[in-house]
Amino acid sequence: MIKSIFIDYTGTIIQEKGEDLEKLVLRIWKNSNFKSPEETVTCWWNRIKMLEEKSFGDTFLTEDEIVDHLLEMFEEEVGLVDDFSELHELFQRFWMYAPIFEDVKDIRTVEYDCDLFERQIQDKDMVLISNCNFCRPIIGLAKKYQKPLAVNVRSMRAEKIANKEDFLAAADILYISDDDLESDHYDCIKECREKYDPEIVIMGIGDKGVILYTKEDNSVIEYRPVKTNEIVNTIGAGNALFSSFMHYYVKTKNAKEAIKNALLFASYKIGFVGTSNGFMTEEQIEQWKKLIWL
Repeated sequence: MIKSIFIDYTGTIIQEKGEDLEKLVLRIWKNSNFKSPEETVTCWWNRIKMLEEKSFGDTFLTEDEIVDHLLEMFEEEVGLVDDFSELHELFQRFWMYAPIFEDVKDIRTVEYDCDLFERQIQDKDMVLISNCNFCRPIIGLAKKYQKPLAVNVRSMRAEKIANKEDFLAAADILYISDDDLESDHYDCIKECREKYDPEIVIMGIGDKGVILYTKEDNSVIEYRPVKTNEIVNTIGAGNALFSSFMHYYVKTKNAKEAIKNALLFASYKIGFVGTSNGFMTEEQIEQWKKLIWL
């Protein structure tokens, strides 16, 4: 079973500091009963973590809503008196302008070690990449060694496609999301099929499931989601689905069976908190498949 590993944003990509965060902490400390800026910071992150852990399913909260809840809690518990809209804006600015960690700051210009990849690719069944800049040279390597190429491009917004044309044109399997889709789902798949001629297109459509196009029989089928667990955390659900699909497709070459297994895998994964929890085994997937589809 292929495993997917997902990372969070705050504390991983961006650092938990910056001018806007410092202003925010100082204002809350000075205008409340907190004893020190350090106590303010500790309480702030602990409460955010608590609210985020409770945010799922019917009780899901956006980050903006979490900040609003937190400010209200500080008003009640530590007597915070301030302009909440200004404090909220400072937190939004922190999201946008906080410094990033040194090891990811050059991600748009960093180059992958293609010699290492070329040595590894030769006996592999398939190549799976994202549309990051450092993945571009891998397109040529996949073609050189005649390896099928799967690409996770996610966004298909018009202004973003221009920088992805080479990935889209080279892909045998495309995974896209409707997160910020501007056109009809089926029109987008039709455009991908006609313009880029992939063998398979998978479109994630959130809590409605997925749409699968297969060139082999020219079919477009919508699959509803399945339930194997209570929803706890949906972050990374699409990546979990795509990685599981790839595992089964490489193994069986049957896209329709692979997508059913992938839906089971993803539905179970979102019932857990943490990136290393909630991985179904192949045996569990077979058991669930018999209950749902056989």
